[in-house]
Formats: sequence, C-alpha cells, structure tokens
Amino acid sequence: MPDTHEEWLEVARSRGKDAMHLSAQYRKVGAVYMAGYAVECALKAYLQYKGIARPSGLQGHNLSGLLKAAQLSFGDVPQGSFFFQYWTVDLRYEHALPPDWGDVGERIIEARMVVGRISTWIKREEKRKRK
Repeated sequence: MPDTHEEWLEVARSRGKDAMHLSAQYRKVGAVYMAGYAVECALKAYLQYKGIARPSGLQGHNLSGLLKAAQLSFGDVPQGSFFFQYWTVDLRYEHALPPDWGDVGERIIEARMVVGRISTWIKREEKRKRK
C-alpha cells in the first residue's frame, strides 16, 4: 500500500495506463474499472497530502465519499462526474458495461483529467508552501 501522496499518484497513473491498455484490447469493463481505480488513487493521494484520514472498508472505494472526505465537490472536478455518479467496485463482477455509459475512450480521458487536476492541485500547494 502506498505510504505517500507521491506513491498514490504513481499508482493512479499506473492504473490509468492499465485502463488504456485494456481499452486498446477492447476490454471495456476492465478499462473503465481501472480508470475508476485511477480516480480513487488520485483522491487518496490528495487525502494523504492534506493529512485527512481515508475512509476504510467499502467507503474507501466510494468515489463520492472520498471526494467529500477530501472536502471537495463535484464542481471541483466536473470532468469526472461520471465516476462520482456511477463507478463502483462492483463493476469487477460485470461482463459488459451498461449501454448508457458512453464511449470507453471518453471515460478514460475523464479519469486522466481528474488525476491530472488533483496532481496539479498538490503541486501548486507544494509550491506555495516552499515560498
């Protein structure tokens, strides 16, 4: 398990790459599942950076709950609203995505944008602290 926010962000980026590779192999469920985990790990990086305790158990995988624990709102990361509304670890048991979930490539881009935004917030705060 990652110990620092940097390690959490590295895991987030790695899960994002996994999502892209799965998507390239037309493994849609796995791709969206990994993209959601990238978002989860980025939120955990933010919580770690802020010194906020991570929710445990199933709540530790609830993206909306992690967002709330991080004292953020949907408006802070609008490009990730799909994940905060629909993604769940139960996706691991599905054999197909619901038809209304849209394009897998778009979902992966959204996840990358969330990870990027959270990473940028942390970098900006680190710069401010150094000044």
